[in-house]
Amino acid sequence: MDNESLTTLLDAVYGWKVKDGKAVPPNSDYLPECIKERIKYFKDDIRNGGLAIIGAINLILSEDEKECKELYELGAVKPWLPVSEEARQWLNIDGYYYNIKKLAITIAVTYDTVPDEVED
Repeated sequence: MDNESLTTLLDAVYGWKVKDGKAVPPNSDYLPECIKERIKYFKDDIRNGGLAIIGAINLILSEDEKECKELYELGAVKPWLPVSEEARQWLNIDGYYYNIKKLAITIAVTYDTVPDEVED
């Protein structure tokens, strides 16, 4: 990861701002489309299916995909979304920056910064 990418990733975690006296979380523009798609897919389960935020984060990350799929299918109303190779490579679970990426995803899910639809 080059310095510019690392700076962008760190801004995604620590780049909070204040607007009109209120905290504004960092936007999620830095996330690759494959991760945004996973967030959007499980966002509906948070809103309508009773999935807790921490559960959604675990499903998005899918550190143990087989276990996550089995747990998801216990109460799911839609099929499991397999982790794409692109998502797996970006996450790089054993990589040095994995925990920062995990925090960035947690912020995006918790503060709902990934829009449901692409804005023009």
